[in-house]
Amino acid sequence: MEGSQFIQIESTDLQIVSVDENDVVTREVTELLLVSQGEQGPPGRDGTSGASAAIGAYIAGTNIQKAQLLYIARTGNVCGVADAAFYTKSFIIGFALETVAAGFPVDIATGRLAMTDWTFLTGQALLVTGVPYFLAVGGGLTTVTPSKPNSAVTVLVGVAASPNVLIVNPSPPILI
Repeated sequence: MEGSQFIQIESTDLQIVSVDENDVVTREVTELLLVSQGEQGPPGRDGTSGASAAIGAYIAGTNIQKAQLLYIARTGNVCGVADAAFYTKSFIIGFALETVAAGFPVDIATGRLAMTDWTFLTGQALLVTGVPYFLAVGGGLTTVTPSKPNSAVTVLVGVAASPNVLIVNPSPPILI
């Protein structure tokens, strides 16, 4: 704080007086130690912006393309491409960070996902800010709530924070 003056207090006694509902006065004596401006510490390391990632925690059960929406299989740490047509493929865990062949570890993004072009997932280059996005039949995203006869489930994947950012917070699948 430039221009501010700081006072250094060596040590002194403070008395705190309180009165309860019975008019009993209590005095506490507290010792106050040195107070002064400290020196600036070293800068911390830069944080990462964007999505958080689960690195290699899941194994691809099928070939997966970068940015595909993924589900976790009931067999453990195996994942695959999510699809609203199938209840068992609708337990969303995030998006693939890279293209991966079946049998290999998959890095998965969750949280805040930013992309300059969403066409691969939505059919449109940009998201609509404030609009919820649902798991679509075939594995993409849609702004239309899925319904029968094509969909088995409705899964809210997230909400667009801007034309390029989706806040990923998947809901459990709801059978329809």
